[in-house]
Amino acid sequence: MNDKARKALSVLGDIAIFIIIIFSVAVTVMAFSSRDSGVPKLFGYSFLSVQSDSMSGVFEKGDLIIDMDCNPETLKKGDVVTFWKYSPDNKSRFLNTHRIIEKKETRFEIYNQTVITYVTRGDHNKESDVDELSPDYIVGLWTGKKISNLGMVLDFLSSPKGFLVCIVVPLALLFAFQLYKFIITLIESKKERALEEIASKTEEEKDRVIAEYLAQQQKLQNADSQPQTVPAQEETGQEKTGTSFEDNGG
Repeated sequence: MNDKARKALSVLGDIAIFIIIIFSVAVTVMAFSSRDSGVPKLFGYSFLSVQSDSMSGVFEKGDLIIDMDCNPETLKKGDVVTFWKYSPDNKSRFLNTHRIIEKKETRFEIYNQTVITYVTRGDHNKESDVDELSPDYIVGLWTGKKISNLGMVLDFLSSPKGFLVCIVVPLALLFAFQLYKFIITLIESKKERALEEIASKTEEEKDRVIAEYLAQQQKLQNADSQPQTVPAQEETGQEKTGTSFEDNGG
């Protein structure tokens, strides 16, 4: 892998890390915020997936709608609100989003208190909801904003399979990528150190050869500068005897 490809892969990995961190923070904030109303919220906004066609024409099944926090007692006719509704069939509650078609205020003089309730109905339904809505069950006011078909994506992310595919697998791949980057960096670091050691040894070897050459040249110069001498020859014994006898012949 060349340097450009490695750098591009590193940048993509950093971007993925940033996105995952932001997503994790958002999920954490929404998880903590759901303790009060039971609905995950992010900075006062809820992101909900439409599960039925009761409001068809305004938003459709599978759309993503955005609610915001509100004061349940100050709502008015025409507002679209999300509220908890109880299902007697399976003895559980679920979220419903309908329009307020009437606001009722009932005065109880004995308690010196006015009780507010709302009559709601889905725009696609012919009849109003059976139970009047208490402000205590309202969790948000629709902002009028929706994203078509994104609710199905939210439903998938909320499922175990979606969590595995979109959260666990990317995190595993990200971990593997970071491990790969660490190994590559470690290998490159060792390679650089090895090259530096080789270069250092090469320089030392070069200096040693130069030093030896200079020392050899210095020896040759010293040898050439010394005077050359020839030792004197000693006289032999015969030469001394021959010169000492005289000729006595007649």
